[in-house]
Amino acid sequence: MARSLAVVALTLVGCGTQVDAGGPGASGSEADSVPRPDVLIVAVDGLSLGDIGVFGGDLAVTAGFNRLAEEGTVYVDGFAPSPWPDESLAALLSGRRAAHLDGSPWTPSLAETLQHDGYRTALVLGHQQHLPPVLSPGAGQGPSGAATEASSRGTQGLKVPGFGATVVPENAPTISGARADEVTDAALAWLKEVNGPALMVATFGDPRPPHHLYAGLVPGADVPYEGPIVAGLSHAELLRRRGEYTDDDHTRLAELHASEVSMVDVEFKRLAGAFVARRKTPPVLVVVGLRPAALGQGGRYGLVPSFDPGALQVPIMVRFPEPLASTPEETAMQSAKLRGDVEVPATLTDVGPTVLDSLGFEPRYDIDGRSLFPGARLQGNEDVLGLTRRGIRGGCLISGDRAVSLEFSPDQVHYYRRPDSATPFAEMAVPTSEELDLEERFRGQVESLGIK
Repeated sequence: MARSLAVVALTLVGCGTQVDAGGPGASGSEADSVPRPDVLIVAVDGLSLGDIGVFGGDLAVTAGFNRLAEEGTVYVDGFAPSPWPDESLAALLSGRRAAHLDGSPWTPSLAETLQHDGYRTALVLGHQQHLPPVLSPGAGQGPSGAATEASSRGTQGLKVPGFGATVVPENAPTISGARADEVTDAALAWLKEVNGPALMVATFGDPRPPHHLYAGLVPGADVPYEGPIVAGLSHAELLRRRGEYTDDDHTRLAELHASEVSMVDVEFKRLAGAFVARRKTPPVLVVVGLRPAALGQGGRYGLVPSFDPGALQVPIMVRFPEPLASTPEETAMQSAKLRGDVEVPATLTDVGPTVLDSLGFEPRYDIDGRSLFPGARLQGNEDVLGLTRRGIRGGCLISGDRAVSLEFSPDQVHYYRRPDSATPFAEMAVPTSEELDLEERFRGQVESLGIK
């Protein structure tokens, strides 16, 4: 999966309409008096590494993501810490796994830390289901209460801890969520009113056919077609009809998915362009998937929760702050070290600590996530743990190229292995002693967390 990356400047020009250096939300020298970079995190529900052109997807579909991958660091062995998007987003913001968020106060280490350092902060939610499961007092109880609050109040009084603003586009509380362009419009409206350094976390509803079809963005995506897979199907309906699908239907599903990914890519370029233009200091740009889409793998269609390790693999891409050195030559050498593919296992819980480390903040030791900033001291290949307390209780433990998944009520266990990080996990019919040892270790962790 490794790529050969040319040495390029960390500019990401062409990501959107360029404006004067003062840009939206800037006020001359005031906005640039402190050279702290803005931080933009785009979290996409239903995005896989294979959707991105430089990793096997259509190059024409993801021009913005491709450029970010070329100019930044890509953690090619990345995983979501939960099969649910709201728990994955909460883990990204807090640095804590979903198993640690249930019933305990949630302090989002990333947003709160930057807010205390003078950043303006905003969470822009593309779907009510992305609302983190723990809100400030009086804002609902748990995931179902959170969804109700978002539906009934919109942005009125809705507040996620650590964020100065929680922006919910008009259609986000609907079953399909807000369109990608609606999310960007709401995000840019907030950014226009902000001076100085800013953190924005923007989520996009899953880029899949059940919601929208943007005709013409992908060659062949709007070709004449008659069959069971059409834009507007719910995930449940996609799953119910799975026995009817032909090879042509699978092709149609992939085309619809690609058209949605393309639209999110277009909106990422709009957002990134606005952040690049608003201040002289280049921003930190992050793109992650909250969970991958299922296009028929393992009989799964739509976004059906699963603890198969492949169903937790997501892209994690970061364009870090441009380093400052005494000479242009030293700056170029340091910049080159911040680009390329990293095969160290990573999860969304690592994103916040990594961004903070790149900005010069001291590491925190009271969270599950660790910094993966190039040059940070990594403690070997740590295990990757994905868990949830909601719905299908259970999880997946990944250790290098071995994995074990557990589901409870009734108890089910599956074993997986892969030859290397570039090859998908395959389920094993007969586990070896190594997988059995991993299962025993996993059950011990589950028991200590009280998941069952």
